[in-house]
Amino acid sequence: MLERSMRAPSLFIVLLLSSTVVHAATSIETIDMLGDATVTHDSQAGTWTIGAGGAALTMTLDAARDFQITSLIGSSGRNWIVTPDAGTFVTANGAPLPFGNRAAGFEYESATTSNDGHLVRLDARFFLRSANLHVTRHVAAANGSPTFEMWTTYESATGVTLSNLNAFRLTVPAGDVHWLNGLQGDTADAEHDSAFTLQHQQLASGQTLTLGAQGRSSEQTVPWLAVDGDLDQDQFYAALLWSGAWSLTAARAGSGLTLTLSLGQMTTTVTGAVEVQGPHAILGVSGGGASGVASALRTYIIHGIRGGREMTPLVTYNTWFAYGTEIDDVSMRAEMDRAASLGVELFVIDAGWYVGAGAAGSNDFDAGLGTWEVDPARFPDGLNALTDYAHGLGMKFGIWVEPEHVNLSTVGAPGIDERLLATHGGEYGSEHTAQICLATACSPII
Repeated sequence: MLERSMRAPSLFIVLLLSSTVVHAATSIETIDMLGDATVTHDSQAGTWTIGAGGAALTMTLDAARDFQITSLIGSSGRNWIVTPDAGTFVTANGAPLPFGNRAAGFEYESATTSNDGHLVRLDARFFLRSANLHVTRHVAAANGSPTFEMWTTYESATGVTLSNLNAFRLTVPAGDVHWLNGLQGDTADAEHDSAFTLQHQQLASGQTLTLGAQGRSSEQTVPWLAVDGDLDQDQFYAALLWSGAWSLTAARAGSGLTLTLSLGQMTTTVTGAVEVQGPHAILGVSGGGASGVASALRTYIIHGIRGGREMTPLVTYNTWFAYGTEIDDVSMRAEMDRAASLGVELFVIDAGWYVGAGAAGSNDFDAGLGTWEVDPARFPDGLNALTDYAHGLGMKFGIWVEPEHVNLSTVGAPGIDERLLATHGGEYGSEHTAQICLATACSPII
């Protein structure tokens, strides 16, 4: 009897604990799934988690809480978020505000998910009443990659000025910072031995590293970085999917490193039914050092950006840095012979093939822009003959062209109407060239 009386309470306790575990487990629901990419919701904790490739990003998201990214955990189990934070900010009408923060005036509207067969996505939508601005933060993941894509969209019916659009701001554990130099200038007759070389730096507490670009995104530095983890177990990495000016600061304070990636100094206006989409950033954590990060990024690019289409880079030769605009049929055929013997798969003739190029020297590719007529003096048989020659050597053939960039001397030629040209304050921005306006705000030609 004693044995039976002791077992009964024990059985009751086991059943009670089991009931509690089941109850806790059922508060976490898988909302969307694509391979190993998932979006889950913990209704009790008010959190959403998006995961893929062995990594998981968790954020608080409901009407009773501020939006915050609380953890980013990779296969090593380390949480890369030192301080829970909104992860981004919105600068509306000159006031920078943490996204989704109730004290800053953000009101929760919805949390929705989607699955397009390539990405799973979580959308967190808030309303900033003080600016009459709807703001949505998007986070996406693809099967097989510990990479997360983030961006923000903005909508307003009354008109709001946005500035310095931010991709993300996160504080991660301090470690060696790695980045990649960019083109470092494109003058044909100057050597750039530091171009596209890896750099790294260990920041001291109180020290800030600033990287970025004023023009093309990869002019000085490629918009990518990595931060080492403990004992080389994993690395944090991030990149900006952007072709223009950008700014990155990495500020060390104690054991934390605050990373802020933005478009830098700029303004734009949200008005009417036109949605403004901010810059897309990708970030994640991966083991395996540089090769592991490269593999993670490649997987995301193929599945998340290219929709499953494989990417096979070709060994490419470009004529610019060796020749500038001083090219002709004879020299290019000889260069093709040499390139093919080295295993080049794609031969690209850069600026200099069109009429007028090189008028002011080998670096002058502005002259003649806009006509896009093959120079008969230098290429009497045209470019088709060179195409056939490259194919005969087993290479593909390409040419450089920048169709929106024109020399002012060509304005008035067929297809180049002055009203197509972009201006700022009535100026083209250059004494010699202009850009054909590609924005919808350009005045139509009637």
